Amino acid sequence: MSAEGTGVDLRIEGLRAGYGGAEILHGIDLEVPAGSVAALVGANGAGKSTLLAAVLGTVPRTAGRVLLGGEPLPAGVRAATSRGIAIVPEGRRVFARRTVRDNLLVGAWGRRDRAGVRADLESTYARFPALERRGGQPAGALSGGEAQMLAIGMALMSRPRVLLLDEPSLGLAPVVVDAVLAEVRALADDGMTVLLVEQVVRKALRVADRGHVLRLGEIVVEGAAADLVDDVAVTQAYLGR
Repeated sequence: MSAEGTGVDLRIEGLRAGYGGAEILHGIDLEVPAGSVAALVGANGAGKSTLLAAVLGTVPRTAGRVLLGGEPLPAGVRAATSRGIAIVPEGRRVFARRTVRDNLLVGAWGRRDRAGVRADLESTYARFPALERRGGQPAGALSGGEAQMLAIGMALMSRPRVLLLDEPSLGLAPVVVDAVLAEVRALADDGMTVLLVEQVVRKALRVADRGHVLRLGEIVVEGAAADLVDDVAVTQAYLGR
């Protein structure tokens, strides 16, 4: 794995958030250095997806703050995207009736640099050759793994500084999960900052630089991913595996 960047792209400090007065996150502190993958792992109901939503501000933050490049990030999707955060939500949300190419161009919505968009489209095709081969086909005809790569490609077309990935392995065969997570690692090696939410703990930790174990809205263990991946005591105590 590549060395982590020297700066911190995403910092979460004392974050508390929840729904309808029920607090789900209880004071989260987490840093994602530039050009690294941070894996946030935990069982169902731990609060992983809520944390991503709180970063975006789609779940109300009741305390704490989120900083992007050292500057406070206001709540709201528009503020997050305009500042360089992109999310690949759970469930491979693509426009099934539109072509693969059109989906990618949707990811570049709002950009006015046409030459840059064309260059990024070619770069995305180079990263995911299957998307270029199927560029004129409806996205609904893609396999699960291809659709996940398309969802990631759409996010990349916005030229994000930080990429949030919510359960990219969901519903995929193990060999496809390996391919998708290998691309996540490659993105970080190319300079992208990634916060990866996953239930496939060992696979996620193997591509991450640091791991954070979330349990009932609190980070209970964190450290170098290589140190956590084979820590049976941690896995059994906090993830019930």
